[in-house]
Amino acid sequence: MDANRLRELSRKKLKKEVSKMMRRLTVILTAISLVVGLCLMGVTPVLAQKSYSTLAEYEELTGNKIESFNEAPMLSARVTAGKLPPVEERLPEEPMIVEPLEEIGQYGGIIK
Repeated sequence: MDANRLRELSRKKLKKEVSKMMRRLTVILTAISLVVGLCLMGVTPVLAQKSYSTLAEYEELTGNKIESFNEAPMLSARVTAGKLPPVEERLPEEPMIVEPLEEIGQYGGIIK
């Protein structure tokens, strides 16, 4: 074989390898972008929620005043038994306030 024929064969092999690598890279990048897109679908509503870093900031910006905090009914038995302090004592001095997207839910019940 002459030198030109060898160069031609090595170019063809190189083109095949590059083409194969490009296909693999395309498949991998497509899969990654699909996974990232699906993961971000669940994050978007959480990012849209309004949150306030302190109670004073919430009251100042919304004009609403929070009179008292509620706790889950399942914890009230523990509070009454003295195993758990009241909700006012469990909260930090400056609790972060997060407004729900739609409405405040209800504790317990059956998921439909």
